Amino acid sequence: MPIFDLQIFIGQIGRDVQHVKQTQSILQLLWDVSHLQSMPKHLVEKALSEQLAILTEMTMVSLKIILLDRFENQSIFKHCVGYEY
Repeated sequence: MPIFDLQIFIGQIGRDVQHVKQTQSILQLLWDVSHLQSMPKHLVEKALSEQLAILTEMTMVSLKIILLDRFENQSIFKHCVGYEY
């Protein structure tokens, strides 16, 4: 398996993992790979691209959780007297 395909595979695992420690390990691996002196520029860019994709996915999931939590909290309080949206 070429390194480029391996980086894509590692990035996909990082996006699919649900545990923070595993995601951190994958991010660290991609970071380390992107800083190897012998790594060609296009592979460095791919490693950093996969790392950014994982971080973006984590941010989107966190944002969804926060928004759902806020929506549920508003639904609880909407029956209170004097509650305004």
